[in-house]
Amino acid sequence: MKENFKSQEYFKPCIRFKRREHPYDIGMPFSWWTSHYDRHFLNNIYERNESEFDAFYHYHVSHFLKVNIGDEEPEFFRHVWDIVHDGIAKLIDDDKIDSKTKHERTNKQKLHLRTFAAYLNTIDQFNALFTARFISCI
Repeated sequence: MKENFKSQEYFKPCIRFKRREHPYDIGMPFSWWTSHYDRHFLNNIYERNESEFDAFYHYHVSHFLKVNIGDEEPEFFRHVWDIVHDGIAKLIDDDKIDSKTKHERTNKQKLHLRTFAAYLNTIDQFNALFTARFISCI
C-alpha cells in the first residue's frame, strides 16, 4: 500500500466525448464520475464472458503499470480483488428478494462476480486471498 495515498489510475477509462477505443475501457463517453470507477469496472465485468476474463484483466493491469510508474502488479491485483469482493457484498446487502426482476438480476451479477473472483484466485501469485482472510481476523 502506498504511504502517501496518491491518487492512482487503475483502469483505462474511455475518453470523454469519444467512442470507446476498446470494449474493455471503463466509463461512459459523455459524462461519468471518475470517483465511481469501481462501479464502472464492475459493470464492464458483467459485459464480459468468462473466456474474456484473462484478456480483460491483462488489458487493465498493462494500463495500470504504464501510467503508475514504479507500481507493481500486486498493488493492482489486490485492488481488483477488493473491488470484486466488495461488489459481491454490496449485491448481497442490496438484494430485494421480494422483487422478482431485481432478485434475478442480483443473482446473475453475484454469479458473474464470483466467477471472476474464481478466475482471480487462479492467477493469485500474491497471496491476496490469504492476506484478506488474515486482515479480516484482526
